[in-house]
Amino acid sequence: MTFICFVESNVSAVPHMEPLTAMTPEEARDEALRLLRNHSSGVAAHVYAGDDHVYSVKAGELA
Repeated sequence: MTFICFVESNVSAVPHMEPLTAMTPEEARDEALRLLRNHSSGVAAHVYAGDDHVYSVKAGELA
C-alpha cells in the first residue's frame, strides 16, 4: 500500500504532494507530521492510501 501526503500551504492554492515511505498508517501519520513541521508555510497535512483518507492534522494542532 502506498501512502500519499498532501500538505496545504498558506502561500499556494495547490497542495504539495509527496509519496511516503511508510508501511503502516501509524508510520504514515508520523511521516506526515514531520513533513508538515518542515514546511514553513504548511497549514495542514492529509494522508491517503489510494482513495481512502487515513489521517489529517492542522499545523496549530502540532504538539
